[in-house]
Amino acid sequence: MEYEKMINDMLHHLVERFNSYGQLVAINRHNNHDEGILEWNRGNRCAYEEEAIDLARKLGRKVDYEMKEEKIMKDTPNEYTVEYRIMKISY
Repeated sequence: MEYEKMINDMLHHLVERFNSYGQLVAINRHNNHDEGILEWNRGNRCAYEEEAIDLARKLGRKVDYEMKEEKIMKDTPNEYTVEYRIMKISY
């Protein structure tokens, strides 16, 4: 039982990291960051995605995606909205 919880926690962590990098890439794009920064963050996002998909499949879980819209710098004069893809795991 302890092992199963550890594996589920690991999968959850991979999904959180993928979603965080998705948000970061969207912010980078909005702020017209250097292409090198975008590529670095896309590469990290891709690596987390591959690991999460692989682990989810091994556990018999389904990977789903949806678009998320989020306000950045809320309630400030510089507020803006980004949209990015997030991953969800079906148990």
